[in-house]
Amino acid sequence: QLKISVTAAPVAGRATDHMVKFLAGIFGVTTKDITVVFGRMNVNKQLRILSPKNLPAVIAKHLT
Repeated sequence: QLKISVTAAPVAGRATDHMVKFLAGIFGVTTKDITVVFGRMNVNKQLRILSPKNLPAVIAKHLT
C-alpha cells in the first residue's frame, strides 16, 4: 500500500487521472498500462500496472 498525494483537485476524477500520469512515469509505462480496478472516485484505490519497466525503491525493497 502506498500513500500518494497529488496537487489536482478531486473533481470528476481529475486527481485520479493526475495520479495515473505520475505513476506511469515512475513505473516506465504508458497511462493505458495502468487500470483503476477499484476506487476511481474514492480516496482509496486499487490499481493494476501492466509490465512495469521500473520499480520504485519503496516497492523493490519488499521483493528481496
